[in-house]
Amino acid sequence: MKNKKQKNNTRLHVLVGILLAVILVGFILLIKQQILPYQQQRNTMRTSPTPSLATYHSKFLKITFSYPAKFQLEERFGEIKLENKSGLILIHKTGTNENSIDTFLYEGDSREGNLEKIIVEKRRLKINGLDFVEEILQYPARSDLDSEDYYFYKNNSVYSLSTSFPSLYIDLDQIAQSFHYEP
Repeated sequence: MKNKKQKNNTRLHVLVGILLAVILVGFILLIKQQILPYQQQRNTMRTSPTPSLATYHSKFLKITFSYPAKFQLEERFGEIKLENKSGLILIHKTGTNENSIDTFLYEGDSREGNLEKIIVEKRRLKINGLDFVEEILQYPARSDLDSEDYYFYKNNSVYSLSTSFPSLYIDLDQIAQSFHYEP
């Protein structure tokens, strides 16, 4: 009697194990399906031709950068808006008591509440002597919040460059590559 029960328990454990493996593989394939087209689209956009550039210096934010001349630029209250018919790029300075970009981003993640976020890509970059973090973010419940963001930390401030318009990712990359902090 015990042998039959043990065989049934063993079969049940094997079936549960197989079921869990199938669910895990399905989940991984689903995530890859969502991320791969996004990365392919981004790589295609990076090959666009270079437009004519303008240069902007903000005395208040202590930054200088180049940007495609097709944008209209407006600086107000510590924020720069670059806007055209394709969308909006924001450059923003936030004061912080954190002592690094990593702790600032970690604390920000913990304050965002229950909104699920997937970091599709995260890179550390050195641009004109500044240590940047670049993130490509997806929000499964709110795709309108999907974005590309660049951050750097300087003197208890975090500068962020971001857009939620995929068609502007190449422009954002170009702006970030031209960034200079000028105390």
